[in-house]
Amino acid sequence: MALLQPPRSSYTKASKKVWFSYVEGSNKFQHDLLGITNSYIAGNLHLQFPEEEPLNAKQIEVSITGTEYVHWTEQVIRTCQVYNASTNSFYTHTYVETIHYIHEKQILNRSLILWQSSNLKNNVRSKKELYEKITNMHIPFQISLPNDLPPSMSLDTGNIYYNVNAKIKRKMNFWKCQGSKKKIKCICNITRYSPMPMTDPFRWVEWDDQKAWKRGLGYDVSMNYNTFGPGNPIYCKIGS
Repeated sequence: MALLQPPRSSYTKASKKVWFSYVEGSNKFQHDLLGITNSYIAGNLHLQFPEEEPLNAKQIEVSITGTEYVHWTEQVIRTCQVYNASTNSFYTHTYVETIHYIHEKQILNRSLILWQSSNLKNNVRSKKELYEKITNMHIPFQISLPNDLPPSMSLDTGNIYYNVNAKIKRKMNFWKCQGSKKKIKCICNITRYSPMPMTDPFRWVEWDDQKAWKRGLGYDVSMNYNTFGPGNPIYCKIGS
């Protein structure tokens, strides 16, 4: 079964040789019910480089980051003194100034080292020996989410957004203007759930009712609450 991948439009930093996919049978990164159960993101990182130009890397890291971003505009009435040369005097000039406010705050940053070269693990000091050649690699990953995390949202005055990121520490190539790090970044929608309200138990009985037995059926039904979801049982005792 082919693994589904995020659409190209969801990448804010992309590469033809490095990309993400979801786990088998899923079409999103997030799993389980954030706010009710322990939720996490999971997926796969794929690397594919030609054999004649392999990737020389020493470490691969995946992370999920979350950001709060707000912006608003205010108009403030200002005054200033302006000199009038014709009258040789000053007068008060009133004008409206538009002020734009922007605030950005990181609310989540959890990372996981997926792969390291064997020499990096063994603390080899020679920089030349730290790198290994990579042509094809597929690495699964899973990162837990804090239970108090807010959901993704987009409002007129701001938004909350999350990204799944991959960072590869590679060997620099001055001839190709390649730095020591290669990064990709993909949008990750986070959904938060709320537990259903639990009301008092409810029960109705027609077990000892003779009219019920004359109809050929008696029942005793009890419910722990009257709002239900997956995994919430209803117990029915039926006799005829």
